[in-house]
Amino acid sequence: RLFAFESGFLPLVGPLLSPHVADRMQASSYVRLRSQLEEVRLLRQTEHVSEALMDKMRPIITSDKPTFKRLFTHETWADYIGEDSSARWQDVLGGWSSSTILLSIAPRVILFSLWAALVALASRLTMLATGLPFRLSPVPLQLQGTAIGLLLVFRTNNSYERLADARALWGRVVLLTREVASGVATYLQLEEDGTPNASACEACRYMAIFGWVLKSRLRADEESNDVIDAVLSAGDARWLRSQRSRPISIISRLRRLIHEEYTRGALSAHLHFKLEEALFQLYQVVGGCERLFTSPIPPTMSRHVVRSMALWFFALPFVLLGTMSELSIVAFVAATAYIFLGIEELGVQVEQPFDILPLWQICHLISRNVEESAFRELDAYYIPERPAALYTQDRFIV
Repeated sequence: RLFAFESGFLPLVGPLLSPHVADRMQASSYVRLRSQLEEVRLLRQTEHVSEALMDKMRPIITSDKPTFKRLFTHETWADYIGEDSSARWQDVLGGWSSSTILLSIAPRVILFSLWAALVALASRLTMLATGLPFRLSPVPLQLQGTAIGLLLVFRTNNSYERLADARALWGRVVLLTREVASGVATYLQLEEDGTPNASACEACRYMAIFGWVLKSRLRADEESNDVIDAVLSAGDARWLRSQRSRPISIISRLRRLIHEEYTRGALSAHLHFKLEEALFQLYQVVGGCERLFTSPIPPTMSRHVVRSMALWFFALPFVLLGTMSELSIVAFVAATAYIFLGIEELGVQVEQPFDILPLWQICHLISRNVEESAFRELDAYYIPERPAALYTQDRFIV
């Protein structure tokens, strides 16, 4: 039987590259698993950010203000909403100069402002030379502005729907990896000392690194080899690193492992079906993430929005001539450009949702959930609200 997914056709229980059994058994102990997951925490104490992503998202990544790039806590919500509305407004307006939107659109706002100043100056010189004012009816521009506004809202809404879909998919990753890890640790036969057996430990290993592997697939210049090498045995690590789609390979490996446990009678039929269903849903999640990543909002729409706004802003100063002073025209065009271009930039920043989701924290949460599922007693481990450092050319504290 074959199942069709975004990544292609996959066999239900097809032949996979067999991991080295000796390596697997050597690394499958309860104590070894816990030390491996601890090593992942030490490896990923700081967020790895590529140069390309850093250049694109630097103001958001390095900001100490509440952003969608970090998971919210009670303290974050208190800082974000604030107890005093006036203080919140003051804080927001006070940080205007460091706004990511303002920094992104400032060159275009300046361009249209200079164009408005040039048009106003040319109109003044023409009126001095001929004595005739230059005026145009604002009605055509009003009709065009309405259409452009609707197009902007439609595009921005689509971008935020993509962001919401991506966050929901990663929420399902958290849920399903926890479900699989908890299931194998509970349903598979325990060792004599009451700890999960070798197969359960192996499944927990794959679930612990699943988030990191999926994250590296969805972000440019991301690597997961260090996590793979830290958690898996040498044979398993070599096998996984050689795979084209590592998330799909992990799921396929777990399906094979669970099927082996079922065929040898260590797992009942209904529990086997329950775990299979969770893994099938993980397939769907990976396919959903790949769909969002590979299929953006149609670029033709984005190009049409930009070209329409450019025409509109180049025409805007002409209809304002004679209605206000030259300085007021420049100020009005600058303010209007900030609003319209800001709305367009909002959609651009979130169109690739995996760049701004707090995946670093979510991956730590997934690994922690696996630990909680596999171990009965755990020391408290705090998942940081934000990274302590970032990787660019050098490491620095933000």
